[in-house]
Amino acid sequence: MDRGSNAGLPAAENGFGAEEAKDASDRIIQYLAERTGLIEERGLGVFGFSHRTLQEYFASLGVIDEAAASASRNLPECLRGYYYHPQWCEVVRLVAAQLTPPVAESLLTCIVDDPDPVGRFLKRGPLLALRCLSEGTTVPNRQLVTSVFNALADLGRSRWLGVVLEAFDVFETF
Repeated sequence: MDRGSNAGLPAAENGFGAEEAKDASDRIIQYLAERTGLIEERGLGVFGFSHRTLQEYFASLGVIDEAAASASRNLPECLRGYYYHPQWCEVVRLVAAQLTPPVAESLLTCIVDDPDPVGRFLKRGPLLALRCLSEGTTVPNRQLVTSVFNALADLGRSRWLGVVLEAFDVFETF
């Protein structure tokens, strides 16, 4: 590419001019989309990961980075609005599995403490905490782990088959 065509455009931090950087990024995106299959075009100039697992993993890293960069919000606060959102369940579990035991304990304590009466009835807090534990989240507080199991102990008498079956699915992963 002719360097003279970039006159007047600021150089990027990596030493490329704006046009060179755009061309290089377009080639990388094209390679990732056409040759590797990691991303796919979802609209004109709009790309997304071809497999949701990649998106969830990078979202979990983003949440952890956001919490680390924030002086006013800790990790449980960064995730609070997403604990029980169906499309964020895996992200929450991936985040929990990457945390140090004390931070993981804080997160699971917040998850178990479901403020919604319907959520408490459906046991969504203990079920999500149990899913986190089944995927390797480590907490130093055995009382917290015991309380998660105890919260699910009465499911054998429940008439809500969906909740019971969900609990069985989680227990099978242990």
